[in-house]
Amino acid sequence: MKLETMEKAMKTSIFEVLETMFYMAPEFADLSDHPPESGDTAGSMLGCTLEFSNGLSGRFTALAPPDFLREMTENFMALDPDEITSTHMEGIIKEYLNMVAGGTFRLYDDTLVFNLGTPAIIPPDEAAAAIDNAGDAPLILARTDSGVMWITIEM
Repeated sequence: MKLETMEKAMKTSIFEVLETMFYMAPEFADLSDHPPESGDTAGSMLGCTLEFSNGLSGRFTALAPPDFLREMTENFMALDPDEITSTHMEGIIKEYLNMVAGGTFRLYDDTLVFNLGTPAIIPPDEAAAAIDNAGDAPLILARTDSGVMWITIEM
């Protein structure tokens, strides 16, 4: 597996999903400017994992602050900000990660078949650590006016 190719596929997929489905235009940021713990005040970050297997095995992890997810939810579901619940935001990060994973694999190698698991929410007190523990895995930071979302893939 070529990490550069996987990272490029991830960036393209993240951009396409955020722009097309959530009406957000991300820029890609550097981890040194935005470590996960910098935005995690009192364990407020929401995280999600999605395991995959077959051609490659591993998992995607996404982490975002509530403001980022609130805007995604508002844009996707056309809800007023005061109508958005934590359940809505959990559903959005799960759907987002599922779409990013599918797009990444399509762009990486559309001849491979991947089995995607069910997206799972990470407990808030473990969310930032999930990204920190990713080691040398490709890590993408998508930055918008609403903040930064961290996404990694471990294989």
